[in-house]
Amino acid sequence: MRVVAATVAFLALVTTTAACAAATEGVTPEPPSADSGGDTTVFDETRDAFSYSARNIGPGERDIFLAGKSLFQRPWVRAPASTEGGDGLGPTYTATACTACHVRHGRGAVPENANARALGLVAKLARRDGLDPTYGAVLQPFAIDGVMAEGTVSVTFEESVVPLGDGTRVTLKKPRAHVEALAFGPLAAGTSVDLRLAPQLVGLGLLEAIPEDTLRARVDAEDADGDGVRGELVVVRSPSLGRDAIGRFGWRSESATVRDFVAGAFAEDIGITSELHPSEGCPGPQDACRATPHGGTPELTTDKLDKVTFFAKTLAVPARRALGDAVALRGESAFDAMGCATCHVPRTLTGKSTIAALSEQTIFPYTDLLLHDMGRGLGGDDGRTKTRTPPLWGLGLHGTVNGHTRFLHDGRAGSTLEAVLWHGGEGEPARRAFVMASANDRAALLRFLETL
Repeated sequence: MRVVAATVAFLALVTTTAACAAATEGVTPEPPSADSGGDTTVFDETRDAFSYSARNIGPGERDIFLAGKSLFQRPWVRAPASTEGGDGLGPTYTATACTACHVRHGRGAVPENANARALGLVAKLARRDGLDPTYGAVLQPFAIDGVMAEGTVSVTFEESVVPLGDGTRVTLKKPRAHVEALAFGPLAAGTSVDLRLAPQLVGLGLLEAIPEDTLRARVDAEDADGDGVRGELVVVRSPSLGRDAIGRFGWRSESATVRDFVAGAFAEDIGITSELHPSEGCPGPQDACRATPHGGTPELTTDKLDKVTFFAKTLAVPARRALGDAVALRGESAFDAMGCATCHVPRTLTGKSTIAALSEQTIFPYTDLLLHDMGRGLGGDDGRTKTRTPPLWGLGLHGTVNGHTRFLHDGRAGSTLEAVLWHGGEGEPARRAFVMASANDRAALLRFLETL
């Protein structure tokens, strides 16, 4: 499907010359630091930039990291199998290994056309009242022998044209999911398909170590400063903590800890049970799914879950680059003056962590970890419009690591320029300032993002 829209009404709003000039004048950010992840930072600009352990962990911890990495890369097989401790795949699944979606620990990809394979693009089944009664939380396109796969998803694109202040026109493409070959009948009324792209994994342990009080202090529920940005914290049930906690991980902050995030991915995407998710994902009428042999109880032992969690927590953040680039420094000033840094908070401090290397670090993740209403343009088909501010560290290395530059929750943005233009809602003032800025100022801001 191809829909080309005229100028969106709010883009016609005029920003004063003085406001545009403020994007690059009178702003003096702190001197840039290469140490994006504090002492954990790795200095590498190759396709392996997201694959190193935190530089400050000890030798014994590096052994745990490598053991977790091996489990992360392991292809799981159906049970029973001669591969001890490596069976239990499915019964239905979206991938056979973590690394199938998080290639080199980076981002998944969105297909460029309806016939291309989606690598790391998951079809979440979104409902306001829980899980789809027939298909559960995720539509599973694959199954082991003797079990029916749930269905397939194809993707088409709706196009819209956005004009910038100088008359430049940018085409945006919004992916639309279409479910096909559903094995157990249609989705329930009220279930919508929400595409999600596998995120990059660097720096997760550092984000977990940010104190809760820091996150609470960032919430401006009543917009007391009048900038249009509020933000909110999401409190979720944490199976690893056994209590409610602030959500930090996932596109809508669904997981409170890295351990929750890891165990949830094993259960939803590979069909592997753990102490946090002890049951196979076999909803409703899927009798053959429930009758399949298990690969152990649980299939991912606590020891293995702990090792993969340690690995995910200690994947090092790559360093910021080109610190002396005058254009990038000008872009950094514009980033702050346009209001981007209100949500993409550059600098923060970690507190105490169970991993000493992550404790009390000065880091530059460019996120407030809050949920923001980003408007209907970024909203899902279920009507929800709130999205967690994604970290920007490593942003400029995605093309090198993963061979593409697809951004946002469903990969709709093919560049950082497009990602900015998709902002709405609480991000609308910053986007409007960007749209109406000069071509040189926009280019400088985008150059700055490439250095992160």
